[in-house]
Amino acid sequence: MILVMDSGETASTPAMDAATRQRCFREGRELFHARRFFDCHEVWEDLWRQSAGPEKQLLQGLIQAAVGGHHWQRGNPVGARRVWERSLRNLRAAAPLLGLEPAVHEVQIGLETCLQLAEGTEMPRLHLVLETLTSGAASGLPDS
Repeated sequence: MILVMDSGETASTPAMDAATRQRCFREGRELFHARRFFDCHEVWEDLWRQSAGPEKQLLQGLIQAAVGGHHWQRGNPVGARRVWERSLRNLRAAAPLLGLEPAVHEVQIGLETCLQLAEGTEMPRLHLVLETLTSGAASGLPDS
């Protein structure tokens, strides 16, 4: 991956190995469950940038769930609902391709509940059962 800095210089970001990807996912999951949605988004975004195919779409859906939570916490219910709707579309599309429907089912139900929340209501806890990402061809990630 090549990053372009404000100065116009470029810098390479080393690819994550399988163990680093799993650590990154678990760290984001812990932040998600702690309702630290902005921090979760930041951690998972690094992983998302180095993903491809259905796994990238799954991660995008999870990141969008976190971003929606952040919007809700900041008093932006309209923005939260828009992002949660996109999150559900991405999760519903990617999970079957990865064989992960049961692992993301609870977060999907939670998001559907969130879409019905009245403004000013406390957001319910979203629970992500998925503990780790699969590796290799089935996940869309190379094993390197």
